[in-house]
Amino acid sequence: MTKKIIILNLVILFFFYLNANSQNSGLVDYEYLGIEFKVPDGWVGQKGEEGYVMGSNTVAGMITVFFHDYTDLQSLEAEISQGITDEGMQLTVENQFERIGDNAIGGTLVGQIQGSAVKAYSLTVVNKLGKGLMMIAVTSPEMYNSSYKDILLEIKKSAKFKKPKENPLVTECLKQISGRRLLYIYTGSTGSYDYDEGYYNGVYSNEEVKIDLCANKTFRYSGNSSTSITGGAIGYSGSNDNGDGEWKVNATSANGIELSLMFNNGTVKSFKITSEENWRKIYLNGERYYYDKIQGCF
Repeated sequence: MTKKIIILNLVILFFFYLNANSQNSGLVDYEYLGIEFKVPDGWVGQKGEEGYVMGSNTVAGMITVFFHDYTDLQSLEAEISQGITDEGMQLTVENQFERIGDNAIGGTLVGQIQGSAVKAYSLTVVNKLGKGLMMIAVTSPEMYNSSYKDILLEIKKSAKFKKPKENPLVTECLKQISGRRLLYIYTGSTGSYDYDEGYYNGVYSNEEVKIDLCANKTFRYSGNSSTSITGGAIGYSGSNDNGDGEWKVNATSANGIELSLMFNNGTVKSFKITSEENWRKIYLNGERYYYDKIQGCF
């Protein structure tokens, strides 16, 4: 779960709620995630593409519920304390996050969403056995009060983590990708040829990502990218991203599946998995990855 994903989910769910034709109340059960919780009295909600969204006819604002892969509070707190920034949204931590019990952290966020000032309370619960919950209650600064924290604490109290129901999509995906290397390669350029000066004026980009998914559920990840600029001036910028840890495939709230890479340094990368032609083609977050058996693992 990256900050960018959180942002996109929040915006998507916000507009999804405004246009929803049917809402529900009571118990919400994500059987393939092994999570259930109750919609508070006076609120209604709807399952969205990436999570769950709630609204009320009497309380200003909205509540969104997301799912994450963090299993320890320290890594989670380090990620959330940086705030949430992306196109259309900028939220910063107003006060230092507090520990709530032994499995949750919470705190207030302030900033803007789509140009409108907002204030929010964020409450995130970790689940050492699987997916955890991240809840955000958002409203305008003048309407915000301690009741938004209280309503999230009510949802937290109702939440139950259980063994997920076996998902046939997950089972098939594990069969296809376990013990294999996923490889993404991109090479491209943009620009034009300057006939007067006699050179190509443009930008060249190269990117390569390798993900070795060992059968013992450990992985090795390596990624690098470079950009060169031509035309009057020559420049180069490169980056490398490497590491290893443990991997798993989970169901998502939208009845899809995702690959989660849990690095040893606490970082988590998640990719939505789709396939075509009976798994002859596989895509991570919409990008085509080639894959083959690993000749050796660690």
